[in-house]
This record gives sequence, structure tokens and C-alpha cells, in this order.
Amino acid sequence: MAVEASGERPTAFVDGSNRIASELFGGTALHRIVQTPRVKPVSTPETRSYRSAVRQQQASGTRLRILTAASDLFAARGWIGTGMREIAAGAGVSVETVYKHFSSKSELLVRLLDVAAVADDEPVPLAERPEFVALGAGSFVDRTAAAARLMTGINTRFAPLVPALREAASSEPKLAEALTDLYGRQRREVARGGSLVAGRALTDAENDGLWAILSVDAFILLTRYAGWTEQDYQGWAATTVATLLIPSHPRTGRATLRPPKGGRP
Repeated sequence: MAVEASGERPTAFVDGSNRIASELFGGTALHRIVQTPRVKPVSTPETRSYRSAVRQQQASGTRLRILTAASDLFAARGWIGTGMREIAAGAGVSVETVYKHFSSKSELLVRLLDVAAVADDEPVPLAERPEFVALGAGSFVDRTAAAARLMTGINTRFAPLVPALREAASSEPKLAEALTDLYGRQRREVARGGSLVAGRALTDAENDGLWAILSVDAFILLTRYAGWTEQDYQGWAATTVATLLIPSHPRTGRATLRPPKGGRP
């Protein structure tokens, strides 16, 4: 018997197909097998956010390992003796991964200087950090001690990098600019922090005097060549800052507070 071209399958065909499906698939009707859609895993905003947070945390950890390895190598081998392959090996990652985070060795060193200023890779300016805010809190002695403590930490982190930076500046224009910017930025930050310590605006002579006293160059001279410890430097810095900025009596012009004890004479 001819099948009419109605677009519908004959009942006998469907029934026969279902009997075959029953034998093959344990009683499941053929039209159910064909028409039942595949269920895809549901991705919610919460799961996507969690995965993104995990990836960011992993990337941050990789970036920190690269920065740490680069800092150690620049300090030990200098600019010329340190390559991106050595940095990758020290961080336990591929060279491609290093370039994924930092486009060049110059960019890596510049980023290390930013990290050295605040001790981490977080995008929070020094002026907003608690240790900087402390420069304007408490007594005059408290404030000078806070300044010495802050600068000892900063200079301790800068000191291993500055020789490599000076070496690179002789042949890399970008790093020559970074060296100039480093000194200029320190001068501005000393002026801002010194004003908090003194409780008033500083004169140009006071600002430049503080800048010289608290510079990484003075720190390197005293700790690397004169044999001072970091504690020696911190005590000397507190005493010297207090001597330079100590308030005077409005009538006699004499100092009204003794500078903090400690450090070298």
C-alpha cells in the first residue's frame, strides 16, 4: 500500500521503531531518545565570580614570585648579569609567563621600585598607608620615631635595587628617567612627611636637609660601608630628624624638646 505524502509517519512504522528501541534501550520509546535535549551544566554568576577570583589569586601569586626572583637576582648579579630566563627559572615559571606579566626587563625593574616604596604590590599610594599617616600622630618624639622607622624600611628595600638601577641607567633611557623620577619622588614625599612631623610647612633648607639625611644613598653609605646596622641607622635618623625639625620656644628660640635617644652620635 502506498504511503500518503502527508508528512506523518505511518502508525505501523512508529510502533515498529518503538519495539526495536525497546529491545535496544530497555523499553525507552524512540521518540523520547531523539527528542530529549542534553542538559548542559548551569553556570551561575556566583560560580563565574569564584572562578575569576581563583584565577586572579593564581596570577597574583605568579606575579609575586617573579618580582621576588627578579629582586634577588638584580641584587646579586646586577642589571647586566640578570636575564629574563634566569628570572623565570628563579620564579619557577616559563619565560613566556614572565613576559605575560612584564613586557621587558626594564618594566620589571621599574615595577620593583614601586613595590619597594610600599613593601607590596597593592595599588595603595604611600601617603594613604598607616605608616605614613603615623607621621602626623602623637607627640613630636613619636612622629620623629615614626619617620625614622618608615624611612629605614623603605631604604632597606631600595638599597639592593639602586646599584642595578644606576648600572642600567647608563644605557637604558627609560631607566635613566626612572632614576631621576625616584629621587624627585622621594624629595616630594620627604617634604610632605616632614611637614606632618613638624606640624608646619618646611623651609627649603629643612626639606633638602631631610631629603639628604633620609636618602637611600646615606643609608647605603652607613650600613654597607660604615658597618652600621639597620637599628643603628633608625636611631640616628630619629635623632637627626628631631634635631633638624625640633620646635623652638616662641620667646627664647631655644629647643623645647630633647631629640629621641638612640642611634650613633
